[in-house]
Amino acid sequence: MKYFFRLLVAVMLSLPLCAQAAEIDLKAGIGAGGEYNDNVDERAGGRGDFITHVKPTLGATYEGGRVTGSLLYSGDYQYYKDGTYEDDYNHKLAAKVLVNAVEDFFYISLTDTYSSVYSDARRGEVIEGDETSSSGTVDKNVATLSPYFVLNPDERTQINTGYRLRDVRYAQKDDGTNKISHELFADANREISERLSGLAGYSFTVENAEEDEGSSDDLTRHRVYVGGTYDYAEDSRISLRFGPSFNEYDKGGSAVEMYYEASLVHTFGSVVGTLGFVQDYQDDPDSGELLLTSTYSAGLTKIFDRATLSLNMQYRESEEAEDSAGDGQDSGSGTTRSWRPSLRGTYELSPRATLGGGLTYESEDAPDGVTDRWYCDASLSYAMQENVTASLTYRYKSVDEAGENPWAANRIMAEVGVTF
Repeated sequence: MKYFFRLLVAVMLSLPLCAQAAEIDLKAGIGAGGEYNDNVDERAGGRGDFITHVKPTLGATYEGGRVTGSLLYSGDYQYYKDGTYEDDYNHKLAAKVLVNAVEDFFYISLTDTYSSVYSDARRGEVIEGDETSSSGTVDKNVATLSPYFVLNPDERTQINTGYRLRDVRYAQKDDGTNKISHELFADANREISERLSGLAGYSFTVENAEEDEGSSDDLTRHRVYVGGTYDYAEDSRISLRFGPSFNEYDKGGSAVEMYYEASLVHTFGSVVGTLGFVQDYQDDPDSGELLLTSTYSAGLTKIFDRATLSLNMQYRESEEAEDSAGDGQDSGSGTTRSWRPSLRGTYELSPRATLGGGLTYESEDAPDGVTDRWYCDASLSYAMQENVTASLTYRYKSVDEAGENPWAANRIMAEVGVTF
């Protein structure tokens, strides 16, 4: 955790660098509650336990002169009454600082995120309620430092070019491979018309695993992309960027894969529809290797007078990047495919009381078999005062994994939170 606190302090100390006309917005909170979980082990025949939660939160924004910054932190201290697990403390952090060092020409950007990720990266984003180690997650911190220049050759063209340092660390040594990357980049944006813009860029990256010099994770990458954005209607946009990525591994071998990032946002009345497709590399904490992952997504969100309803679908394909082991041969690990449809909604019973709930299904077809997971939750929150909220939540999770006995877990939680 030492890197987490160092980066948090660095962000907070950098905010007062420029006090001229400074605007600071600070919000803090504390929540406390209890939970009963009838299967904390998340396995067939697992143990039950009562869990006490203490949840501090902190949010801050800063605007002063040439410095802007924001910070959002939440924690969850968990005490297990019967000692089924050691007391735990989960963190989430999103912090960023932007310094306009030379007005509208030279900038310095610092960002830091700390969150839970699945140790098996093929599963994608962590589903709400799965932020515990028994659910197969680990804590990951990603910090970036980027000095860069902004060039404007003419009124319609902007070029951002500079250097980016990216530091990836896991909370525990065995959770994953810590990595440091150095990147030189240049990104150009050309405004063709009021609605249409063209994009192009190049980056050169050197990535090294910190623990083991000469690791199979060490590589250099060249990436070139082109693309564009088109605002075809109010609050509706199409964006696309794509190009080749050339990876060369320090222990031998190389590979070329295409990078894609495409999205569509369409607004019609009170309904917002989205489509997305991303193909890119990602780190897998389990294997320590690179995965080439393709993610397709679609969603609909409807806003009513007193309610919201959203339907989402995600399909993923993940496989070990060609020759990422650096041995000049394909890994042969196979492709993992997963479907994840989900439904969520909220309903305002009164100005103080709100109902919420959701249902998620995940089907994962991996080389070693098929796993089906169901998630369901329902909650009721009540604003006792302007800054005091009480909530009652129920969560259900079931897993049917190939070669294992199916199991289910039920969780009931009550909590009171205060903001100030």
